[in-house]
Amino acid sequence: MGKNTDGWSLMLDDSLLEGDKDSITSWVARKLLQAFGWTTVTHLPPGHKFVIILAPHTSYWDYPLILLYSLSARLHCRWIGHNALFIWPLGYISRALGGFKLDRRHKGGTVKRLIRAFAEHDQLVLGLAPEATKAFVPRWRTGFYHIALGAQVPLVLAFVDYQNKSLGCSRYFMPSGNTAQDEHTIRFFYRHLKGKNPQMAGPVKL
Repeated sequence: MGKNTDGWSLMLDDSLLEGDKDSITSWVARKLLQAFGWTTVTHLPPGHKFVIILAPHTSYWDYPLILLYSLSARLHCRWIGHNALFIWPLGYISRALGGFKLDRRHKGGTVKRLIRAFAEHDQLVLGLAPEATKAFVPRWRTGFYHIALGAQVPLVLAFVDYQNKSLGCSRYFMPSGNTAQDEHTIRFFYRHLKGKNPQMAGPVKL
């Protein structure tokens, strides 16, 4: 199991996917999403090590939707969340669901520590929201990119599209080190996806 590190969410699990057999929890989560009119898609890379980014991240509603999606897709995870998610009584729920409080006091060497974690674990999934906040930001935080590039693991593009009421993971690629090329790949994927508050979505810039 990995250590606490900076980031929006850190997902670590001994078993990435529960398997083909459905569970009551995943069935209920899937039915809840369907009841609210949401459709899901799951297209993950082979293997059990990759970085997932979530965008656009413009609302607290992203959290319950992503949680339901993770349960419906049987994607078991551990994650690090923003301080607001750990204020009582929400903190109890967040911890019960595998969450850890975000600690911004230890920023130095975070990317290197996470690259090393990928080398030390047979199964590791790291999830981050590059915008890092629901407020508008002029450019994305690029730690996710340098982690995936340094660890030589695929980058999975996850989304919550409120306009079409769809969410999930439907695209992945291996970072090339060509920042302009990879930025174009990411921007092209997210170009038509709308967050709950589109005016708060930051531009894709690496």
